[in-house]
Amino acid sequence: MTGVAEIDWDWAEAEKQYRRALELEPGSAEAHLSHGMFLAAQGDFKQSISETQIALQLDPVSAVTYASSGFTYYLAGEFDRGIEHSKRALELDPGYDDAHANLFYSYIQKGMYHEAVEEFGKMAAMWHYSPESVAEIKAAYKTSGIRAFWSKQIELNASRRGPTLDSFDVASIYALAGQNSKALAYLEKAWEERDPKMGFIRVLPELASLRAEPKFQDLVQRMKLVGR
Repeated sequence: MTGVAEIDWDWAEAEKQYRRALELEPGSAEAHLSHGMFLAAQGDFKQSISETQIALQLDPVSAVTYASSGFTYYLAGEFDRGIEHSKRALELDPGYDDAHANLFYSYIQKGMYHEAVEEFGKMAAMWHYSPESVAEIKAAYKTSGIRAFWSKQIELNASRRGPTLDSFDVASIYALAGQNSKALAYLEKAWEERDPKMGFIRVLPELASLRAEPKFQDLVQRMKLVGR
């Protein structure tokens, strides 16, 4: 769902491309869904949710559409609706990792850590965690709580005993662990790598603790997200 214009942080051009796609195929669920995800990244949640609802009307049996709708609700802070749509996605496709990830992060934001850790076990394959690593992470949580859950992931990644996560995902874990300086360092790496997930930095709830940081605001400016 990410185009060349977005990789270049040219948001105005990206929006033109999405609107052009809708003009060419107004009945395309994918076109409405892609535009909706773009609008969510820009913080226009009202219009984003409207677009994803149109996509659901056009394709009501798509796990991808329900999961994307759930992600949009998550970004908007409507975690219960996000959970509802993500669960519907899993009814349609029980193995859909993105839906498990939506549930995981939604549960984290709601403070439902037991449920989040259970979802982590289901989505761990997406991040290439071994069963042994998953067991270690769950044990850390059971013994010492949610901070230990994040710390164990950081430890496994640093020691190469866990999967090699991309810079953006490592930044998210550090942010959730309360280690803002390290989170910002990895976001800088993700920016240098032109990770398309960087387009969501202003709206991702797991990065909320970073928003007041000058280095985070500098990243937002360099990505031309200011004022959008």
